[in-house]
Amino acid sequence: MAFATTLLDDFEDKLCNVCFEEARNPRQLSCSHRYCRDCLVQMIRDCGSGRAFKCPICQQKVHIPRLGVDAFAVDDPDLPDVSEEQPGSPAKTKKPAVLSPITCQQCTGSSCQRCSMRNSDVLSEAASAAKPNDIFLTDEEEICIDIEGVSSREWHIRGIACTRSGVIVVTGSTGDHRAHITVTNWGGEHVHQTTVQTTASRLVVASFYCVRFKHSKIATVVDPDEVGLFDVDTLRYYQRRLRDDLKIWPAGLGLRSITVDEDHDQLIIGCNKGRSLYVVDESLILRNTIKLPSIVKWPFDLCYTNGSIVICDREGQRACAIDMEGNLLYEFTKPESYRIQEPASVCVDKNGFIYILWKESWYKEEKDCVIAQYSRDGRQLLLKRKLHSDAGRMTTADFVADSVGTMEKLLVATWSTGRMYIYGLYDPDEV
Repeated sequence: MAFATTLLDDFEDKLCNVCFEEARNPRQLSCSHRYCRDCLVQMIRDCGSGRAFKCPICQQKVHIPRLGVDAFAVDDPDLPDVSEEQPGSPAKTKKPAVLSPITCQQCTGSSCQRCSMRNSDVLSEAASAAKPNDIFLTDEEEICIDIEGVSSREWHIRGIACTRSGVIVVTGSTGDHRAHITVTNWGGEHVHQTTVQTTASRLVVASFYCVRFKHSKIATVVDPDEVGLFDVDTLRYYQRRLRDDLKIWPAGLGLRSITVDEDHDQLIIGCNKGRSLYVVDESLILRNTIKLPSIVKWPFDLCYTNGSIVICDREGQRACAIDMEGNLLYEFTKPESYRIQEPASVCVDKNGFIYILWKESWYKEEKDCVIAQYSRDGRQLLLKRKLHSDAGRMTTADFVADSVGTMEKLLVATWSTGRMYIYGLYDPDEV
């Protein structure tokens, strides 16, 4: 009887307290109760707060780690450390578990940790085949966060950037002719917020875009003609009108996108009309212009990488790359979906891989939306991830955690709901 009781206790210890089946990819909370990873993700989504929830068993309040559910303890004695499978190899720092996009040959589904660990030969073969793509994007967001001071006020987000010190800044409109600069942390908590008076007509919603510049500075452009610098450390904002450097400012011209050329410490600005990009120095003085190829109609977003500029052409419904002389280099392959038409945002990770956010027509209320990852040269589409239909702008950022060091993340800001989705970027060889 004692033996049977022990077996029953052991079996119950392996159960998920939500689905009451044997926990799959289990995670253990601070209160020691365990759940399937997928059950835990759904539980967090249902709670709605994005920062904490109550354990269904003991009702203890559990704070959601900034890295999401994968930062909870992995509670599975059957999953040894990778270093244990390779005697003599140096110990590796543990990192949060992530879902691999490699197809598992044992269960025919997305590769799970259990199959991967127990079938290292299968994992090695699959990882080898996937070598052209060294960096993967997690299958789902690690966490979704409501940005305080934005979501509650129903303000819009038009730009997102992160300083090298890890401070996140979002910019956008307040619903009238004013714009906002909101400083937040990785939990979405309010750090600082200011509104900016713009020269936009009272009949026009102010569009406010941003990009990380030097040190603690964020560079901005505001429709119609203002370019600025916001210092996160001093909370000072300086702006000037770009039209002061031009003899003619065409009617209806408005600044719509900005990127930074870190090789030359200069900013590159796009607009909704006209045939040129504007290049300004760190004093926000216009230095030169880049004439666009004839196929580009509206550079809705820009990203400088390796001496070239990636352009999201919303009106032309294409993404392409040009050199610094304005010559067309190549066009990006669209994700295979008849609904996906317009590129909305672009960014590059520190390994040089390019990410483009593609959307269905902006004029539809419910839109298909995907992130596409491209090779460093932009000529190969590597993977896709479906996104929330309201996704609008994205950037990459380094997250620093004491236990695992620095990890790069992909941050996606929604257009009108004031939310931020955080995705992991990882090398499968280091997981």
